[in-house]
Amino acid sequence: MSDNNDSIGVNFNWSQRRTDFTPDPQYQVRAFEPSPPLTAFGNLQYIEFMRMLETMWEAGHPEIPFRPYKDGEEYDPEQGYIIWSGVRKLPKDNNNKPRFHHRHKDEETGRVFTVSKQSFIHEVKFSAVHGDPWIAEELAEAWEDFMLEATPIVKRVGLEDIFYLGRNQDDIESRVGKDRAVRAIIYRIFTQKIFAVENAVLNDLYLRVVTMFDATPSAGQGIIEVFPES
Repeated sequence: MSDNNDSIGVNFNWSQRRTDFTPDPQYQVRAFEPSPPLTAFGNLQYIEFMRMLETMWEAGHPEIPFRPYKDGEEYDPEQGYIIWSGVRKLPKDNNNKPRFHHRHKDEETGRVFTVSKQSFIHEVKFSAVHGDPWIAEELAEAWEDFMLEATPIVKRVGLEDIFYLGRNQDDIESRVGKDRAVRAIIYRIFTQKIFAVENAVLNDLYLRVVTMFDATPSAGQGIIEVFPES
């Protein structure tokens, strides 16, 4: 089987400034070639993710601002924009509270930490905005291509996952003499918040609470080391 049949050309035209709309020969990936899964180095949170997108997008497209939505803000209809806004945030898998993950002991200091985690789903809308509907459409396509390139990067640095949900109905925002075409794309972003609290701190807070409110600890529980410190 020839290379033309058993490989897929990944189109990096936008980022590489290619204008002939053919796959860049530098980027050829085998359709069914096994590869190891991405390993995250870190834990990327929602705001960090948006900041990272802003940096990557504006590095390649300085003429097209990437901005959070602001109600009532005026936009130049002759200037292209990518406007992002959160649609909603939900706990993943109906986990409405942090879950205990493990206890960690620092072997050098002997300090013990309780580690918990909670996963979230963020639905985010990215709107390509321009006064010319054709240009707005081109911006939307460019954004979708950009996100294909950005996805493995943000997952590598700690985003749990990202799904493309689809395009909203095309829209026109009417302002006096400043009509703007809007092409909105929705993505589902998965993040995981992992946090650690030192058990000695928890025990100290517990002691203060029961002392302040003259509370009686549960039978046999005592007020020292409710959270194990060893």
